[in-house]
Amino acid sequence: MSLMNRRTALALLGAGGVHLGLRPSPAAASDEMAEWGGIDQWGPRFRWDETAGLLITKGGGPGYATRTTSAMMVHPTRESATYAVALADYGHPRAAERINRIVMRLADEQDTNPFSLTFGTWPWYVEEPLSEMRPPDLNWANFIGARLCELLWDHGGLLTPEARSKANFVLLNACASIMRRNVGLDYTNVAVMAIRVTGMAGHLLNMPELTSYAVTQMQRFSAYTRQQGGLTEYNSPVYTVLALTELEAIVYYLSDERIHRDASALWRETWETVAFHFHPPTQQWAGPHSRAYMDLLATEGWPMVEERIGRDVPARLRALQRPPKYSIPCPEDLKVYFTDAAPLPRTVRERYRRFADNGDEIWGTTWLAPEACLGSASIAMCWAQAHPVIGYWKGGAKPVVFRARVMKDKFDFASFGMRATQSEGRVLVAAYPLVDAGDRFPNMFRSKDGYEGSELRFRFTVQGAGAQARRIADDKIELSAGGWKAVVSTGPCRYDGRDVTGQWTARTEGDIALAEVPVPLAGRIKPEELKDTLFSAGVSVVPVAEVANPPAVTVGEAHDARVASKSLSWGDLRLVSPAVPVSR
Repeated sequence: MSLMNRRTALALLGAGGVHLGLRPSPAAASDEMAEWGGIDQWGPRFRWDETAGLLITKGGGPGYATRTTSAMMVHPTRESATYAVALADYGHPRAAERINRIVMRLADEQDTNPFSLTFGTWPWYVEEPLSEMRPPDLNWANFIGARLCELLWDHGGLLTPEARSKANFVLLNACASIMRRNVGLDYTNVAVMAIRVTGMAGHLLNMPELTSYAVTQMQRFSAYTRQQGGLTEYNSPVYTVLALTELEAIVYYLSDERIHRDASALWRETWETVAFHFHPPTQQWAGPHSRAYMDLLATEGWPMVEERIGRDVPARLRALQRPPKYSIPCPEDLKVYFTDAAPLPRTVRERYRRFADNGDEIWGTTWLAPEACLGSASIAMCWAQAHPVIGYWKGGAKPVVFRARVMKDKFDFASFGMRATQSEGRVLVAAYPLVDAGDRFPNMFRSKDGYEGSELRFRFTVQGAGAQARRIADDKIELSAGGWKAVVSTGPCRYDGRDVTGQWTARTEGDIALAEVPVPLAGRIKPEELKDTLFSAGVSVVPVAEVANPPAVTVGEAHDARVASKSLSWGDLRLVSPAVPVSR
């Protein structure tokens, strides 16, 4: 779920708290506010509820935590906290009144019982208490704590003595939650946010123990990130940007040299990740993506980057933005990577993670050419937010998207893993079952009894205007759209000991061309019990006019592997993949 665009604060006030379709009164708006016209185009996502003293919006969520639906009207806590900061940032004669009401309501909604497992955090919605969430989201201590830090640090004078006392109290509780939880350093965005919140709170509350925690965590996070090779939540259009802005906040607010030095270095390295993976010809963030909510760049996150590289961003697209004085521009030498002068073609190869238990490493390969790009991760999970193999090229109004997936019915199946090796526009892919990985989410709703399902699909797609799928040989399927195509060399596939290679199909559904292996399920799948299961294919991304005749994919035994594995070959590409359920 995305945070509310800070600019919508203007509409909420200007409309008297009823609709987002009206602009603020010119007499009430400052010159700074007046430049952000056009926000009426966002539509009525949020409005101010005068009775509740919070925002009101439609319910619903990403499939976990909340059981509310879009048919329900709810009062969100995080977005209301964001709204309070927006009111303070952009000013309005009535801003203080609403800010104080929001702070008092947030104090009422926090779990303040120190013996509770959810102490210091908030529910997503007032209508759904923490006790009713499945599960409660402890990250809300970080998100709302960050907003309270900004409010107290930059606009404390707007709070009444009572509201300031309440804000200090709930911020301290949030810090206690953060420190007690002490998330793993691989939980990138939450770990960085924890440093920011406790560091700022240590200053605001005059509590050296909070500052000490932030210093220690910054040192640990910096060392861990360098040991891994980069941010564990790697190359994410959502969470790399969040990490970037949190590191930016640390650099902006915290002067302690023990924190500032490491944060500044990580801030620079995070900008390098963004710059080195941006593909100017398609205006897309090239893969692989550890986590992303959409295939194409969303209008609610990317404008944060665009504004910092000096682009003129329409006001209605400046989601999550505070006034420019709170942001730090992109390093000057990296700005060229966002322009037509970016060095192309090039290949970026980097290690994202190293696992101490068995020495496994996750490597990312990204090929960026003048018209197309392709990225892959050497080890990945096939859940909804992961893009282990994804590519883009120019299409019609939108770029064409190429993806590799494992799906159960209509959803990406988190209990399958994917391995890949890549050379420029060619990638060799294998998919196999995972243990203890969940259905739609890797860390939630796990079941040893398996998961309901009617069909499993090892799938490659090309989505774009005029997409077409056609079989060009017994072991080759061509997926095309725009001026490029993905030629799929259909490799050997086995499911639970059965050869299902002959089930490769090709078809077109609207603007999506597909090559896939569908495997019927008898109403249920138990990944941990699967034997001899491996899907394989090789893919060449080439211009439509190019005659592609890639070799066949072959699969043999991998005798030196730690678990039952297969050795895949496709021309000069080699890949070893598990063929039985494993942990990653």
